[in-house]
Amino acid sequence: NRATQALRQPGSSIKPFVYAVALEHDFTPASIVDDSPVSMMGGDGKMWTPENYERDFLGPQPIRRGIELSRNLMTIHLAQKVGIKPITQGIINFGVTDSMPNEMSMVLGAGEVNPYRLVDAYAMFVNGGYKVKPHMISEVEDRNGHVVYKADERTCPSACTAAFDGLESPRLPQIGAPVLDPITAYQMNSFLQGVTIRGTAAAARSLGFPIGGKTGTTNDFRSAWFVGFSADVVAGVFVGFDDNRSLG
Repeated sequence: NRATQALRQPGSSIKPFVYAVALEHDFTPASIVDDSPVSMMGGDGKMWTPENYERDFLGPQPIRRGIELSRNLMTIHLAQKVGIKPITQGIINFGVTDSMPNEMSMVLGAGEVNPYRLVDAYAMFVNGGYKVKPHMISEVEDRNGHVVYKADERTCPSACTAAFDGLESPRLPQIGAPVLDPITAYQMNSFLQGVTIRGTAAAARSLGFPIGGKTGTTNDFRSAWFVGFSADVVAGVFVGFDDNRSLG
């Protein structure tokens, strides 16, 4: 099952979690980070020199533009300022994966994830920072129409069935563990809307209603991703061959 079992490199679709950790470490959407060349020693003893997709440099930019334009080098510089250990631990805490090595290439999506968990983790950006419990089956009824299983565990207060008093609509209790500060979740929501307005996913504006999301592409075009959301739905799309050959 490629949605739940396939492990693929997420590419730039991992970047929102890097920026979320940065916002939790005293960065703001207006913080300036340099989009400039960087080289460092890799784990294999060779120099690692990542590049931007466009193979150019924009110089100092606010981090908002870094995620909108998916600038690899800005993400590396940001990760160097925050520290790789807080970032990889944050990605694990968000539920994207169970483990991740403390290597800088991870912030560009060199690790492996499955679509099910990646999309689930994006949901916290539009759920006030609360973890969402994913499910495959929404509801099961017996032959008489009685519900024997319901994935949505929220309980509706008595106000749901009482006559509306004209004052305030019922409020369902929030379920799920808080994994992100609500202010950070709001800022990331805004960041990812910017991606679909001014950034790499601007083509999504043709849908005609507000959405947010993030594109992702891996080396040699082996995998391509888009994970996005509206006010009601979080969805992820992955394209790639099972043998991991290039898409061309």
